[in-house]
Amino acid sequence: FAEGGALWVSDADGSSETVVPTGNAASVWHHSWAPGGDGEIEPYRLVFERDFVLYTIEVWTTGGTLSFGQAQPINLPTEARAPDWGSSGEILYLARVPSPPSAQLHWAIHVISDTELPNPTPTQVYVASVGITEANYHSVYEATWNPAGDAIAFVEEDEVQPYTWEHALRVVDRAT
Repeated sequence: FAEGGALWVSDADGSSETVVPTGNAASVWHHSWAPGGDGEIEPYRLVFERDFVLYTIEVWTTGGTLSFGQAQPINLPTEARAPDWGSSGEILYLARVPSPPSAQLHWAIHVISDTELPNPTPTQVYVASVGITEANYHSVYEATWNPAGDAIAFVEEDEVQPYTWEHALRVVDRAT
């Protein structure tokens, strides 16, 4: 869990809370566990956002002793937010990217393969149709994989008038 800008792990009953060593950043957000791993033979793996950069870290529970690898940055061409590690071994994340010809910032959902870490090639799977303008704020957030790993659900919101918002739940088919 994340609390006070730090990332923590605990036993299933909430005991033995331990801070995950994520480096010197003041705020860690949006963590997600990789599928698989047992902590003994194969580590648990975690992805998290720190200062708009994604990091991975290994977590071991060998012999009942908790230990951590070093947090490793994922090299991406844009700022990244809100990662979610899917059951298919892919990580999705949100980014604000300029869209030609206006160069307005648009929210986009990207997917990367964990087999290419730490230097993946992102695939853009969705771009919001409207960016940030003086008259409208458009946002995409809470993107997550479905359990099968073949679709992505997210919330899209539009400011239709000052301080008046419309929200929509969207689903993108991963294959198309």
